[in-house]
Amino acid sequence: MRLVQRICLLGLLLVLAVPARGADRDGNFYARVRANDAPIGGRFTVYAYMLDSLDAGVELPGPGRVLAINFRQSNGKDSFVIPGDLYLEGATKQRWDQGFVPLGSRRLAGLLPKDESRWALWWVPTGSEALVWESLQELSFHYGFTRSPFVPLNDEDTAATLKALPWEWIAGADLDTNRPVGELAYPPNPAAFDKVPVAKERRAPVYPRSARMYSFEGTVHVVAVVNEKGSVLDTFVLHSDATHELNVSALSAVKRWIFRPGTKGGTRVTGEVVIPVRFSLDSVK
Repeated sequence: MRLVQRICLLGLLLVLAVPARGADRDGNFYARVRANDAPIGGRFTVYAYMLDSLDAGVELPGPGRVLAINFRQSNGKDSFVIPGDLYLEGATKQRWDQGFVPLGSRRLAGLLPKDESRWALWWVPTGSEALVWESLQELSFHYGFTRSPFVPLNDEDTAATLKALPWEWIAGADLDTNRPVGELAYPPNPAAFDKVPVAKERRAPVYPRSARMYSFEGTVHVVAVVNEKGSVLDTFVLHSDATHELNVSALSAVKRWIFRPGTKGGTRVTGEVVIPVRFSLDSVK
């Protein structure tokens, strides 16, 4: 009899130790992924936070929560933020990449210097066919091939995060529920040049071994910001049907190209040009 009582008591303790489904809906949660693009690119960390105080300060476009995302701690080695490689998954593995808004900058994509920190907001709907979830622990955060579940923040981390949030930018944010993550890069202005920059020295992109192993192919349309000396100041992905590591490889290669500068009215100027970079397994056979 005592053995049965002990088993029942142990079972009761296990039930009490498991949080009720949906009990964390109003809690503070975070996910963290390490973006490791070495040896092609650099490394940085993506922090994604869902906080009650943030929800209270932002007008929601519908039922759901607001996610604050921070990109920081780059190692300074040509680290690239590629918004199109960001997405969320819900309870039934749907992919969600809508309602994303950069904070404090014209665009989020591009090189991430060593000491720079970038922020964005992301509206995460619930109770919809697009993204099904009840508990935040049913959500997972993805960047490239890396994913992370949402876990509770402790009080100390919550206080530090609230202190670091760019509240002025958040207050002025207008969440667009229809804006995909992949469309965050603004298209270049074709009127920037009378004569567009012409590449003088090209560097072929590395075709990563893992991409070749899984027969990954595709085209990455890279925007290069070329200055009046012909050097590339920045690169970002305008559109891609390739995988994350191919995106990074294309950005890293074009960043090292040398151009004959573009001109406007006979004067050398800085501007943006689009360069398609094609990865085909036929080229490495």
